[in-house]
Amino acid sequence: MLRARRWEIVAFSVTCGSLAALAAFQRWPGLNPSSLYLDDQWAASLIKAGSPGIWWEIMPQIPLGFLLIIKALFHAGGRTDLSLQILSFVCGLLQVPAMGLVAWMLTGRMSLGLLAAALCVLCPGFGEFATRVKPYTLEAS
Repeated sequence: MLRARRWEIVAFSVTCGSLAALAAFQRWPGLNPSSLYLDDQWAASLIKAGSPGIWWEIMPQIPLGFLLIIKALFHAGGRTDLSLQILSFVCGLLQVPAMGLVAWMLTGRMSLGLLAAALCVLCPGFGEFATRVKPYTLEAS
């Protein structure tokens, strides 16, 4: 088990929080686009117009629980494309401290944990998939 001093935990938390804020700033322009990616459009149409009964017949390549959560967010969030993207966006932001914490726990070195968190922010793939409707960021976690 990793034993960390109080200052290490505070320093790690502040740094990871800052990195997550940077990630939010970088990824914000990708939210609520004028049109969704083609790959996301069919999933968004399924959520907007479909009912869970239809999902059982179609059996899309997206977990049905994820579709239910996104449908609930869609109805709660004003029926906009932003409400379809918000779960992936939040999970993408939570990946930053989670990646750092896992690296810190595995290696026992805080510096490597912070490096892993920073690389998660700098990776263009994580940034792109964090604004998609489909559950890419959940699968990467």
